[in-house]
Amino acid sequence: MIVLFCDDQKSVHTFLEKSINWKALNVTSIFHAHNGTQCLELLNSKHPDLLLLDIRMPQMTGIDILKEMSCLNLNTTTIILSAYSDFNYAKEALKLGAFDYELKPIDSDRLTQILTRALKAQTNAYMTCLYKMLSGHSFASHLSLDLLDRLGIRQFLGILCVFPETAAPDIILQFREYLQEYYKYIIPLNDSELFILYPVSGNDYQQTIRSVQEQHKELCQFMEGTGLKFSVSLIGKDISFLNEALAQCRKALRDEFYSSTDFFVYHDHPLSDDLQPLLLQYRLRIYSCLTNANGRNQIPGILDKMFELFTQNRIDFDALTDICFNILYYNISVILNQDSEIEFHLHSDMKNCKSLSELRTLMEDTLMQRFFNAVSDIAEKTPIQNVHSYLEQNFTENISLENLSRKFFISKYALCRGFRQEYQEGLWDFLKRLRMEHARSLLTTTNLKIYEVAEQCGFTDANYFSSTYRKYYGHTPFQEKKNI
Repeated sequence: MIVLFCDDQKSVHTFLEKSINWKALNVTSIFHAHNGTQCLELLNSKHPDLLLLDIRMPQMTGIDILKEMSCLNLNTTTIILSAYSDFNYAKEALKLGAFDYELKPIDSDRLTQILTRALKAQTNAYMTCLYKMLSGHSFASHLSLDLLDRLGIRQFLGILCVFPETAAPDIILQFREYLQEYYKYIIPLNDSELFILYPVSGNDYQQTIRSVQEQHKELCQFMEGTGLKFSVSLIGKDISFLNEALAQCRKALRDEFYSSTDFFVYHDHPLSDDLQPLLLQYRLRIYSCLTNANGRNQIPGILDKMFELFTQNRIDFDALTDICFNILYYNISVILNQDSEIEFHLHSDMKNCKSLSELRTLMEDTLMQRFFNAVSDIAEKTPIQNVHSYLEQNFTENISLENLSRKFFISKYALCRGFRQEYQEGLWDFLKRLRMEHARSLLTTTNLKIYEVAEQCGFTDANYFSSTYRKYYGHTPFQEKKNI
């Protein structure tokens, strides 16, 4: 919060700054004005949250400043501190929007109580602004950009609390009051939803989740058996994440496919370092089963353990379907050498799944029916042989060593060395030969332009294609067409 003192007496400034514990009130900056002109300049440039204002000052009175403030579209709470007890001054100040009118001298305890109420009212006003932002309203840039910072929130976790429709109104009221004991920043979205900004320090997401879960257990004792639901977002650091946090929480509640604990966690971050190798092991184990005549009976057990891993780590459902798709499509493209059409239909089927059980059933049916009906006629190949077959069918695509290594689960060094040992030809020499032979065929049998031939042979640059062709055959593509 930002505070502005406006008084023509320096002793008042000193008293206000030294006698109040501003840090405890979440005040981060204090500015000083000694006359009305300075006050208006600081109001326009600093946009203070709280103004402590004198009535009688040089150039402009406090009443004049209040009148000017009504035209500035500020979100500033004003407390009048004046030595004048004239009721007309107080009446006019309160009519112009002042929060309070207090007489000097005032002791620090009394002033602290007033400041606490004023800053609480200011916080409530900001929470109303946050609600309006979540509802699609826009505000002045100076307010919207640093609103969380003014509330003292450096980074936050979004928590969505949804009351069950069957809960009695008195229970909900009691629960709301209890929530206010736990959480300072609560935004009521409607009769059944509360959105909570939970300030966090550090970046340990899992530790923060555990802390919220512990609070959740105690809170739910008030509504045991009524179906109260909580969901949480990832950690956000600025106002731009506010709407995203709410969307993540609602998505977690919509995708409540992991447990019946009424606490749903949204995960949309990269898989942990510990999880990646485990998923790779499952992928390779499924590959081994599919290329083994006795592997059919092992598939259900492997899927059971894999989905147990998914549940324990609460992976986001969209990310989970992508993992399952990659496992299946890897085997389709590598073992069966089938590509785009299969990919489209399989991806579509997976995205239509709404639960873990549907997804697991789809995986098992696809593995059992598609593979074991087709793989029986296909001899088992080594990874290097699979790479060779893949290049023969996809040499016109954009191919990189890194993608091949990731696709066939073999290191780049082992891939290059193994390919040369298996075929007595380097991998890139083989790929170039396929492309050049295809290019010569197109140049001599079609009317395609040279840049069109380049595109159909996997080259994005026609000049580079011409240079490569000339080095390979000793003449340019243009000469090849001309000599037909």
